[in-house]
Amino acid sequence: ASGRRGFDYRQVHMKIKKRRKITVACCGSFDGEIHPGHINFLNKSKKNGNFLHVFVVPDEIIVKNKNRNPIHNQNYRVKCLRALGIAHKITSLKGDNQNQLKQIEQIKPDVFCFGEDQNKLFDKKIEKSLRKFSTKIVKISRYKSEKYSTTLSLNR
Repeated sequence: ASGRRGFDYRQVHMKIKKRRKITVACCGSFDGEIHPGHINFLNKSKKNGNFLHVFVVPDEIIVKNKNRNPIHNQNYRVKCLRALGIAHKITSLKGDNQNQLKQIEQIKPDVFCFGEDQNKLFDKKIEKSLRKFSTKIVKISRYKSEKYSTTLSLNR
């Protein structure tokens, strides 16, 4: 409704809301060839805000969590994600779990997206830690997981 002298408060509110930067963060290995499952995860994550910040885990995490060496090193995985042009910012996580957690906390995301398969202890630590910033936690369903999975494709 218009206020005094024809001033439309709803219109101003909508402009402010559109301008507010809503940071969405997510984290992953993004190893192997980038496939539709990765792209789906990134696009669905991005829809939760207007600025997508992707964190890429170090090679050691792939070894620890997936019991195999990475197909591509972290720098190459970051380059592949940049080439997609979906994320606004991509950061290589560095150091031990505590340092990686600090890197994620530092941006204080409004929303953090997890893939439904992201349920390791470190993922739970991220979730618990971000709650102190009132970060909304979103679980993204896998896209045709029987068809698009780096781990499954390696086991075939």
